[in-house]
Amino acid sequence: MDLAIDKSAFNSSRVLIVDDSKTARNQLLTILKSRNYIIRYAANGEEAVKVAEEFNPSLILMDVMMPIMDGIEACELIRSI
Repeated sequence: MDLAIDKSAFNSSRVLIVDDSKTARNQLLTILKSRNYIIRYAANGEEAVKVAEEFNPSLILMDVMMPIMDGIEACELIRSI
């Protein structure tokens, strides 16, 4: 069984970062930007739902406790899209 990961599969993957903390968003952005990911971000769950619908991310990194709409509710709505 070969467990090697084909890293080229991750090139140009779409990542959505959702956090009400601008510092946290920027830290994740710095880490992921160097890996050639296509990145969008949102500051709360409500924004995340709108961005996810348009952006169709491969991966969403989301905080749970946020204003307006928390991460749990946002995940439920995104999964129903």
